[in-house]
Amino acid sequence: MAFPTVEDCLRTTGTKRNVLHGFDQLLREMLERIRLRACNLGLDDDEVGMGCVTVMMTVAADLALVASDELLNVEAKHFSRAAEDAFAWARGRLSGREESRQSVVESVASSSSMTRAIRVAKNKLM
Repeated sequence: MAFPTVEDCLRTTGTKRNVLHGFDQLLREMLERIRLRACNLGLDDDEVGMGCVTVMMTVAADLALVASDELLNVEAKHFSRAAEDAFAWARGRLSGREESRQSVVESVASSSSMTRAIRVAKNKLM
């Protein structure tokens, strides 16, 4: 089982690119709504954010198993490689943006890591 890399997804074109871009946008919008709901309920942004990561990984794992023609060919290492690739991409993108936005970041008073993550997430994958 081979998941496409982030770079593979970025190179897609046409209808496939549009579908992936739409999914990316919907997911980010949903995460923003969850963040706002958590804030309105007085919940800890960081705890809710980490819970959202776990839920998204669970949904992704379910999809990987369902999408496989041969269930026995799906192994955790395939899934973890895709997660590591995505994490490395996100970290690199965050590091590159942090330098260019340092003055903006310094002017924001004590925002939570989930709020920062949502802000960074708006720099969409697709």
